[in-house]
Amino acid sequence: AFESYADYMDYTMSQRTSKTSFSIGFGVPGVFNFGFNFSEEKYKKSVRKIRRSSGNTNSFIRAKAELQLARYILKSEDLVLHPEFLQRLRSLPQVYVYGEYRQIYRDYGTHYITEATLGGDYEYTIIINKQKLEKTDYSLEDFKNCVQAGLNVGANIEGVYVSLGVKGGGCEGRLNEMGEDTKKGSAVEDFVAVVRGGSSESITALMSKKLPTPQLMRLWGEGVRFNPDFIQSTTRPLYELVTPREFTNDASLKRNLRRALSEYLAESSSCRCAPCHHNGEAVLKGSR
Repeated sequence: AFESYADYMDYTMSQRTSKTSFSIGFGVPGVFNFGFNFSEEKYKKSVRKIRRSSGNTNSFIRAKAELQLARYILKSEDLVLHPEFLQRLRSLPQVYVYGEYRQIYRDYGTHYITEATLGGDYEYTIIINKQKLEKTDYSLEDFKNCVQAGLNVGANIEGVYVSLGVKGGGCEGRLNEMGEDTKKGSAVEDFVAVVRGGSSESITALMSKKLPTPQLMRLWGEGVRFNPDFIQSTTRPLYELVTPREFTNDASLKRNLRRALSEYLAESSSCRCAPCHHNGEAVLKGSR
């Protein structure tokens, strides 16, 4: 639980500072296409929504549930590259031409996954009006403990089950004061949720402005089993796939790919601003 927007953002940003923007993609015409970009728009939307509630009249409760289904580890030696990807790398010019190297990153991504955990996670923030909270018989810590006590996730090998929700004997009084949604709630101003994994039906329901129920979380858990997402991953730059075993010019090729990666990431960075006219000063608004 966080008494202020500043405290909430300090904690949230510290949880994500180790994650930088990158993309993962692999496409082979007629075979398959896969892509992933860490800088997902849904995270940006949640930040913008919470920022609108950053006044001194609000407090925040942040909760997260995670369901892990499988772990993937890529072997570190003797990797076999897809023939088309291999041919694309071999056709790159030895003399550095940014446009041609850039296209590799546009088509295949900037990194590849070496370890990953598949499953789902559900993160939500409850925005509570301080003035309305003071009129109840409970504190912010009471509400936090109630929400925390409901976050119990379970899974088994045969089939996924989830037991999670903010309903329970000791919490009934606090939930009556909090309300189940923003229309009925005497203290809740808003809910902001981010969901990865699960069926479209369960994701839509979790994104609604209501507290999660055990029934809804079970539905989400069943959906995660058939529609998992990457919830944790370890990545390496794409140029590390260039080895002497496959390329005669591996040193220069890797050097050029490394240089192109730096330019490509700088080019796509949200902090990259065009020069201001008339001695103007650039400012960051949202993600722009």
